[in-house]
Order: sequence, then C-alpha cells, then structure tokens
Amino acid sequence: MAKKIRKPRSQSPRTYSQMNPVAPNSPAVEAQPRPAAAPARPKSSAQRSASQAAQAAAKDVDLRREYGYVGKDLRRLFLVGGAMFLVLIALNFVVQ
Repeated sequence: MAKKIRKPRSQSPRTYSQMNPVAPNSPAVEAQPRPAAAPARPKSSAQRSASQAAQAAAKDVDLRREYGYVGKDLRRLFLVGGAMFLVLIALNFVVQ
C-alpha cells in the first residue's frame, strides 16, 4: 500500500471565523440597534366583516357531505391492502 503524503494546507480560510479573526485586544464591534417595529394597525370594519363572514360560512359547511368520498376511499384502500396481504400469505405457502 502506498504511503500517504501530507500536503500543506492552503492559505484560504476554511470557516467564516478564519476569514475575519478578531484580535484579542481590539474593541468589540457594537451591533447597530434595530429600529422599533411599527405598531400594528387595527383592522378596518370591512376587513373584520369579511373575516367574520368567512368564519360563519366555514361553520355552516356540512363536512360529512363535503368529504364523504374520503371514507369511501379509505375503505377501498384498506380492502386493497388486505387483499394484497392475503395474496402474499398465499404466495408464501405456494412458493415453499
């Protein structure tokens, strides 16, 4: 097996801290203060009424009627999965 040769490391920095090293006796750089966030504006009456209407419409929806297909799809999925499982068990007996 060939002997490994150690190559000298390149002079380019490998990490961000190596790019801008801070001298131990230099003054620390102070972070600029962030501007205060603007106060939140209250919603207008039009926005409030629109959001209230959307909430009222959401409460009036009959979810059983809207998502009735989900139950049918789940039932079909479990039947197909069970059938595939039974086929695997049958194949196990046949192949042995």
